[in-house]
Amino acid sequence: MIGMAVVVEPVVTREKLLALLAEQHEQSALDYKTSLNLGKGHARDVVELAKDCAAMRAEPLGGYILIGRTTTATLCLT
Repeated sequence: MIGMAVVVEPVVTREKLLALLAEQHEQSALDYKTSLNLGKGHARDVVELAKDCAAMRAEPLGGYILIGRTTTATLCLT
């Protein structure tokens, strides 16, 4: 693979977010995270995020990581 860039979508519209939430299950280009802490002492979260980003980099159109959802796509309101 020749130099693929990781692109962060600067704005996710409400419609796009609702479409992602409507999926109701993870896919190769969609991952749900209940929470994410990238602070000191949370190496496990950092490693998990890096793995997810690397996996989505292999997708032709990239992917999305939604933080604040469970793997069954229910909202985490804690």
